[in-house]
Formats: sequence, structure tokens, C-alpha cells
Amino acid sequence: MLQRRLSKKKKRSVNYEKARIKVEKQHNLMAFKRKDYQFKLAHQLCDMAETIFVEDIDFSNLG
Repeated sequence: MLQRRLSKKKKRSVNYEKARIKVEKQHNLMAFKRKDYQFKLAHQLCDMAETIFVEDIDFSNLG
């Protein structure tokens, strides 16, 4: 919704810059929430499991 409002503003105007800052803040908030969720999920998995294995698989060689 904020991006739609931004797209209607005249570029480089004061109102455009205000709207751009609001969009930027909203993007940062969503990025922080996403990162926070990933950290919490990883912490929960580490608490639940005794051992965690990570494997790097190259799927291009399987076909």
C-alpha cells in the first residue's frame, strides 16, 4: 500500500521523499521480523535435537 502511494508522487518532491522513507522503514521492519523468526527457529531446533547434521548436496549430479 505504501509503495502504491509512493508511485503516485512526483519524483524528487518533498512528499515523494517522505513516502520513500516510510516504504524503507516498512521494508526494514519486515526484514527484521524475517531474520528474527529464522534465529528463533534455529534456536528452537538446536534445543530440541542432540545432534544436527548439515550436508551440502549437489543435485545437478543426481539426474
